[in-house]
Amino acid sequence: MGGKVEHPFRVEVWQGEKLFETLAVAETAAIGIAAYEAAVRERPGRAVTLRHGARVVRSSEAPKPEAPPTVAMLRGLGVLGARLWCSRCGHHAIKSWEDIKARECEPFPSCGRRLKCSACGGRKVQRMPDWPDPR
Repeated sequence: MGGKVEHPFRVEVWQGEKLFETLAVAETAAIGIAAYEAAVRERPGRAVTLRHGARVVRSSEAPKPEAPPTVAMLRGLGVLGARLWCSRCGHHAIKSWEDIKARECEPFPSCGRRLKCSACGGRKVQRMPDWPDPR
């Protein structure tokens, strides 16, 4: 038999972190996908997955968005401010959190006041954390 381990496609329903039921086991991807799509239609609002071994091929759950870091979180990592650059003229600068009037609870990069380029007056100012030198 060559020693190859076959991992069937499984269609499963989950409740939180626990497996609630296995609806189908298929040997091919096409049959697994068809069973998954039927399960999603029959069980609206439930967490249905199609797995091949340990890998999740499809899931009816929406991905959980990660919250952007706050100014306080970045300060805790040693970030003292933001690197700014103008999309219009390319002018760049490094400003402290106080200079851009960023509050501790605000998410980055939308924190602080609306910035304007000091060279051209453009409002398309990009931001990134001014990470400390790792040396």
